Amino acid sequence: ECDLAMEVKISFGESIVGFRRKVQCLDGSMIVIGSPIVRRVVKREEIVDAPALPLDEDNGDTTLVDGSNANSTNVTTTTKEEAPSPEQITKTTTISYELPPSIIQTGDVHVLKGHGMPKKRSHDQYGDLYVQYIVEMPAATSSGSSKLNADNLSPEERVELARLLSKLEGSNDPTKNVVRMSDGDGDATPMNKPGTGENESIHHLSMASASDFGHSTNPDEHHDDEHLHHDEDDGGHQIP
Repeated sequence: ECDLAMEVKISFGESIVGFRRKVQCLDGSMIVIGSPIVRRVVKREEIVDAPALPLDEDNGDTTLVDGSNANSTNVTTTTKEEAPSPEQITKTTTISYELPPSIIQTGDVHVLKGHGMPKKRSHDQYGDLYVQYIVEMPAATSSGSSKLNADNLSPEERVELARLLSKLEGSNDPTKNVVRMSDGDGDATPMNKPGTGENESIHHLSMASASDFGHSTNPDEHHDDEHLHHDEDDGGHQIP
């Protein structure tokens, strides 16, 4: 009877790294709530040059003058030795991450103790505040478009995002055969060798909409890059 419940909408990114929200209590005061956190420490090592030692001001060039011969003067210049190459040392950097114990999903519930309603017959004891989450998956841009804008990411970022999400889900890497490297002759080859059955001809789909259904047209009426096609002309499977 003394507990309170509320829903909080968070972004997909916040579900991964945590969130903070300012909320208003029943008494009108404002508090900031945040997801549970677990501190994880990562140590990163790298090889760097050791700091250079300060130079001795007297350790410079020295000029000696031999005046034993009245008709001539011999000048001898001695130069200090070249400084040795800097010593290599290992630099250790400690990085602390404060992240949720697990990735927050829609329907998950967290609690803030002592921030509910006052308990009966007690003015100094309160119930708890329960927070249930709604995770908003990326589905629209800030401009109001109903589709994600792929131009916001570079090709490298799109591939890396897909790779990380598949790793997070424990599913197969969808980026295999997506990235191709070109040699000097312009021949493009996949960076990853295709697996069994992945070297077959692929029929690529074209952009369409649901309103196009039932209005089939002759493929010859479209340009080559607008209708269904496959990578190889020979040995490809025809679509019935």
